[in-house]
Amino acid sequence: MFTEKLSYHSSQLFEIFRRELREEINSSVGSALQQFKPANPSSQEEGFINIKQVCSIFKISKSQVYNLRREHKNFPYHQIGKAVRYKQSEIESFLKSVQDGK
Repeated sequence: MFTEKLSYHSSQLFEIFRRELREEINSSVGSALQQFKPANPSSQEEGFINIKQVCSIFKISKSQVYNLRREHKNFPYHQIGKAVRYKQSEIESFLKSVQDGK
């Protein structure tokens, strides 16, 4: 009977400890994440997009993107490992400069 009570109290203590530890971790992580949030959401950095998204946004085909990269050495892209990614604003300004140049 003593061991059953001890076991019961041990499991209760363990659950209390586990709950308090979880709350402390959540609190710490939450406050740490607050430090990394930008003060102004509009100042967030632009993310990278892939070639399918480029084609969808600018209504061009993959082959047109590849031709632009081949014909214009200043075509903006970023090599991330083996992946090629683009930034929408860079492509917009590039396409505008190409149109203005013609």
